[in-house]
Amino acid sequence: MAQMEEAKLRIRKKTDAGRFIAYFQSFTNTYGDVKRLTELYERVISLPEIVILSIGTRPDCLGEDVMRMLIHLNAIKPVWVELGLQTIHDKTADRMNRGYALPVFREAVRKLKAAGIQVVVHVILGLPGETKHMMLQTIHYLAEIDPPIDGIKIQMLNILKDTRLAEEYNRQPFPLLTMDEYTDLVCESFQVLPDDIAVHRMTGDGPGDLLIAPDWVRNKKKVLNTITGKLIGKEGHGLMMELYKGRPDYTGGRLEREIRTYDYLDRLNIPYDRTDHEPATNMVACEEIDKVLGVLMCKNLFLCNRQKTRFYLLLMPGDKKFKTKELSSQIGSARLSFAGEEDMLKYLDIEPGAVSVMGLMNDKDREVQLLIDRDIMSEEYIGCHPCVCTSSMKIRTKDIIDRFLPATGHDYQTVTLVGE
Repeated sequence: MAQMEEAKLRIRKKTDAGRFIAYFQSFTNTYGDVKRLTELYERVISLPEIVILSIGTRPDCLGEDVMRMLIHLNAIKPVWVELGLQTIHDKTADRMNRGYALPVFREAVRKLKAAGIQVVVHVILGLPGETKHMMLQTIHYLAEIDPPIDGIKIQMLNILKDTRLAEEYNRQPFPLLTMDEYTDLVCESFQVLPDDIAVHRMTGDGPGDLLIAPDWVRNKKKVLNTITGKLIGKEGHGLMMELYKGRPDYTGGRLEREIRTYDYLDRLNIPYDRTDHEPATNMVACEEIDKVLGVLMCKNLFLCNRQKTRFYLLLMPGDKKFKTKELSSQIGSARLSFAGEEDMLKYLDIEPGAVSVMGLMNDKDREVQLLIDRDIMSEEYIGCHPCVCTSSMKIRTKDIIDRFLPATGHDYQTVTLVGE
C-alpha cells in the first residue's frame, strides 16, 4: 500500500487525477498463495479512488483457483488481465525462453473472456531473428483472434544489463530496429488492428541504468511525436504533448541547464506546469504548445546596443510585432539589434530558440536588463522555456516578479509596445 501511495503522489505532481488504475506489472502476479493474493487485491480495490485492477501475468498461470479469484474480484471492480505474449512464433519464443506454446495463450484468452474479464496483450517488436513480416503476423493474429482481445501494449525490444539476452548481444551483436523502422511498424500495426482494440502503449523504455540498447527508446516523447507525425502524414504537426506538474521524474537525456532550471524553481518553491515537445520550428507547432499550456508563450528577445556594452532581455506577447524604434525611445538606447549566439551563451547560458526569462538565473553579474511589455504584466501566467527549446513551462507572473527576479538580483523595466 505504501508503494501505491508513493505512485499516487508522483502522478498528482503531474496531473490533477483523482481516480487510478492499480497496475500490478512486474513478474507474475497470479503466481503464489491465492488466499494471500485475494486479500492483497481486495485491500487495493477497497480504496475508493481505485477504479480498475490491472494484473500482469503469464497465460500458463491461470489455474482454476486463480480464475475463481479473478471472477470474484471482477464482481467488485473491473479487472484487466495483461498477458505477455510478445510473439506468436515458437522459434522466437523458444529462443527467448518464454516457456509456453501458443495454444496455451489462446486458451487463456478464451477462459478470461468467458469470465467477462478484459484482456490486454503485450507484444515486443524487434525480437532477434524476426523479420518485419513475422512481427506483423503477430499483430494480424491478435487482430483476428476469437474471442477478441480488448487492448494491446506494443514495445521495442530493450537490451538490459545482467540478462541472457545482454550476454548474447555483447558476445555477438544482432541488428536492432532504428527509431524510423520501429515507428513505421507501429503505424502499420494500427492499420491492422480493429478500432475496438485499445492501444495502451506505443513505446516504452527500460530502467535507465540498465538499458544497453537501443538508446533512442529513452526519448519517449520523440518516439510518440514521430508516430503521430507519420499517422497524420504531416511532418512537424500534431505534436503529442501532455501537461505535467513540476519537474520530470526521470531526467536522463536532458541538458544540465534544463535540470538546473527546475532545481532553481524548486528551491524557491515556485510551482509550474510543464510540457515536453520537439523543437517548435513553425507557428502551428507553437500554437499547439500554447493550447497544451493554456497560455500564450512569451516572445523573448535578447538585444544589445551597437557597442555591445548594454544587453536587454525583452518579454512581450508572442502575437505582437517588434519594432526597434518603438523600444529604443523608451529605454534610451539607440540602434538596438539582436545579440549574437555567443552573447546568449555568455550571459544567459542559452542557445537560439530557447531564450527565456529563466536564463537570468545564470547572469550572476547582472549584465542583462529585463524589459517587460505592459501587456505581459497584466496576464496571470507567463509561458517560457526552461532554458531549452524542447520543453515549455507555465508560471504565475506574480511568482516571476515577486520571487524569481529578487532571487536572481534582477530588476525590471516596464515598457509599452504597440507593435503596429
